[in-house]
Amino acid sequence: MSNTIVKKSLVFVVLVVGALAVLGGCSTGPVEVKTAEVQNGTLEQTVYASGTVKAKQEYPLYGPTGVNVKNVEVEVGDRVDKGQTLVSFDDNDMRTQITLAQNQLNILQIQLDSYKKMKDSGGNLAAGQSTGMSLDDQIAMQEIQIKNQKLNITSLENKLKSYTLKAPVAGIVGQLLVSSGMPSPMGQPAVVIYDVSQRKVSMMLNPVDAMSVKVGQTARVYFGDQTFEAKVSFVSPVSVNNAVNLEVTLGDGTEIPIGSSVDVEIKTAEENGLIIPLSAVIYGEDGKTYVKVVEDGTVKQKAIKISAQSASEVLVETGLSQGEKVLTDHLDLAEGQKVVTR
Repeated sequence: MSNTIVKKSLVFVVLVVGALAVLGGCSTGPVEVKTAEVQNGTLEQTVYASGTVKAKQEYPLYGPTGVNVKNVEVEVGDRVDKGQTLVSFDDNDMRTQITLAQNQLNILQIQLDSYKKMKDSGGNLAAGQSTGMSLDDQIAMQEIQIKNQKLNITSLENKLKSYTLKAPVAGIVGQLLVSSGMPSPMGQPAVVIYDVSQRKVSMMLNPVDAMSVKVGQTARVYFGDQTFEAKVSFVSPVSVNNAVNLEVTLGDGTEIPIGSSVDVEIKTAEENGLIIPLSAVIYGEDGKTYVKVVEDGTVKQKAIKISAQSASEVLVETGLSQGEKVLTDHLDLAEGQKVVTR
């Protein structure tokens, strides 16, 4: 009885193995693969960073400390012309000081005229003699006082100008930190004007990548589904917290809102030669690089030497020829495997 069971079991195993062999034979047919042609071209080497859009220049305008705001004539986001009045401060006290100073100047001038007439008539100045000064000395001293008073008035008039803040350039109101009736903030600007004739992007980059970035290199700025051309305009010579500040300047007329976050791609170099997709490269455990090519419908592995690399492509120095087909998927296929391309 037991011998019969063993024989049946052996027959069942043989049948299963045979079936698997038939199925396995079916898997040896051509595999459908995707390939890329080795082409002669230009490889761009780039670095990437995220940054913030800023105005070409910011102009902070300060009012007289502690003086109340009289009028605010703009709002944040307003476009302004050069010389346009933005904010004015209560200048009554300042104007009173100027009037008093002008009155004092008039008195000094009258006194000087009186001394000069006295000298022309050959008279003497009792007051001058009582102080031990000659009439000539008194006239000289009076002229010095008049000169100083005129300087004082000029200083007050210049200070009065600071009571009215005007746009130094055409631009937009980027910040407004005051309102009517409140005192001018201490140590802070009352208003900041943005020069938006051009915009720039400020970003931080690791020092290794920053070493390859130079002023004048071209860049692309990505904002949503839009792409803008730019140029590197500043590379800081100092690394702060292991990051280097860079700026790229956008072309005239770019309207990306100030303060927006954008992505930046900077082209640091370009080389000509044979190019293949990065997805075709196999990094071997021996430290070498390989690709798999299709020759006469069969997979063959080749060692290659890479001279440069971008985010999506590599420049092949040796190992391939123009026109060859390299696998970009199914890189685990063994040499000799039959394939068909999509």
